[in-house]
Amino acid sequence: MKSDLKGKRFLIVDDNADELHRISEYISSLGGKWVIAQDYDAAAACCDKQAIDCMITDIHLDENILDGRVPQGIRLLSYVKSNHPEILSIAMSGDPRLDTFYKSAQQGAGSFITKPIKNPDAIMIAYQEGISKRIQTKLDKPINLPNFLKQIYERYPEGIVMPQEARRILQGMAKNAETPLVLTGETGTGKEQAAKLVHIFRTSAEGNVPFVAVNCATIERDLATSLLFGHKKGSFSGAADTTNGYVGEANGGILFLDEIHHLDMKCQQKLLRVLNDGTYERLGDTKTLTSKFQLITASTKSLEDAVNDGSFMVDLCMRIAGGIELFLQPLRERQHDIPALVGIFLASKNGLSLTEDEFRRLCKRLQSFEWKGNIRQLFKLLQTWIITAQCQGTQPSVDYLPFVPGLSSRDPNPVMVHDEPADPLVREAMSLLMDAMSKDVRLEDSIDNLEKRILQKAIERHRTIGDACAALKISRSSIDAKRKKHGI
Repeated sequence: MKSDLKGKRFLIVDDNADELHRISEYISSLGGKWVIAQDYDAAAACCDKQAIDCMITDIHLDENILDGRVPQGIRLLSYVKSNHPEILSIAMSGDPRLDTFYKSAQQGAGSFITKPIKNPDAIMIAYQEGISKRIQTKLDKPINLPNFLKQIYERYPEGIVMPQEARRILQGMAKNAETPLVLTGETGTGKEQAAKLVHIFRTSAEGNVPFVAVNCATIERDLATSLLFGHKKGSFSGAADTTNGYVGEANGGILFLDEIHHLDMKCQQKLLRVLNDGTYERLGDTKTLTSKFQLITASTKSLEDAVNDGSFMVDLCMRIAGGIELFLQPLRERQHDIPALVGIFLASKNGLSLTEDEFRRLCKRLQSFEWKGNIRQLFKLLQTWIITAQCQGTQPSVDYLPFVPGLSSRDPNPVMVHDEPADPLVREAMSLLMDAMSKDVRLEDSIDNLEKRILQKAIERHRTIGDACAALKISRSSIDAKRKKHGI
């Protein structure tokens, strides 16, 4: 049994230190490796920055299960499902209600463990059950989709739309793991998705390999060396444990460095060394470590320009440029890909009951825009469109595409967009959505505010609270708690 988890890396998420200790010991006894997190933010960051095979999360992380809020664990399952589908998720809870189990399954949990976990076998059984379901799901996909969306899904089974020439290059890179890849293009053109596609191709051929993604623009300069190359316990204030760093975590797999031109000179020097001979040292340590990985870099700035202005090492630039460079076109130059992108997005939402005629009308409308924010902007608009329809209690329609400031149209006679609803609650909800999409707004506040407007409209539309519960598919106790919370 131990060999089944040998080398597998688990993320354990629980706000109880004793539970974290117990579960980590069980995973160690089964031959697995583990990291821990105690809340949503830490767990999401871990998934973004480390190669995780399986996440085991408590549903209720430091929350009252009856207070009406979406539990952090459910939100975390949803985040991993959307952003890291390669990670197997296992939910755990001491709440015996079936509703808890169903919610976790809907948000991507492959299996469920009832707490307290009393032995390692419970983890092994849940892991094997989750793997079995994942295999079966892959065999069964796509499901519950109209034929026009099935065709798109089958053409892009990884859920990533790339031009065929780019896909061929990425497949070639997966077969040449020693060769670096440079991705260039505007913000939002899908550079990280291209790197993930290389990882998918490699995983298909080699089995699970690490994929570590790092946005160099968000790393604080003082922490960059520690985060990238690890540190020795006690090497600085707050260094409570010895770490491998992103470079160590990427050993045998892929290290994706986004916005690499932001990397400071000290880190550039250490990176050049590890690329040349595979060796490096942790911060505060004299022991030489090794790591061999495929480097994929992305930048919105020319590295040659960075070399010329003195912010980037010429030797590192030459080392990176010795591989393959792939330029990803902006969306305004690949308008023909918009139907596929929209189709993949809708497939992830199970089609949204959209007819083929309405789909074509939607794509034609979206193809009329310039898309200065590229694919990222397109997906944000579609997500806002869906939530706006939910606020209005209707199915998504092209007539209700939200207005986006600065999104210019190429069409001299565009389809009219319903951007000023008469209902003040709907106008307020749309305003909240646009703020959430364009500004840094506290996520929980945005969700709470939108939830309040959706509840208000649902209660207005229906004769009784019971009818509103049935329409929203939530329990009476849940809606009562939410009404109390929002003062409805």
